[in-house]
Amino acid sequence: MTRDEVMEMTDDELRIKAAELMGWKKLGEPKTIPVMGSPGHYIHLDLWWERPDGRKEESPPDYPNDIAAAWPLTDRMMGRMSLLQMMMGEDGRLGICGWKFDDDGRTVWTLDAVGNDIAPRTITRAFILAMGGDDV
Repeated sequence: MTRDEVMEMTDDELRIKAAELMGWKKLGEPKTIPVMGSPGHYIHLDLWWERPDGRKEESPPDYPNDIAAAWPLTDRMMGRMSLLQMMMGEDGRLGICGWKFDDDGRTVWTLDAVGNDIAPRTITRAFILAMGGDDV
């Protein structure tokens, strides 16, 4: 997944991709079923997910819009990066930079995510780039 592809993702696409990278598993597709004995009435069953701990949830966290949900993504990124830096510019934009070094101290991979968006969305994009991006 390229940086441009990640930057074009909708909030829902960001949420689903981040959840998958965090270990969430999709269990099925949403379904609409008729209510027996009530013609014209239906129940909508939402998509169900399995969390990394095995518990079931209706949907993964709203990483791009909820800072409390997005913050654990930074912990996971730090496990992949040799150095991770987050900074808030005077213009209010959040910048996230990361570096991965080899055993000789040479830079083998870098991450650069600057967002005009809210902080959780920038964190989510950086997480996807760090954990699932092939061409950043």
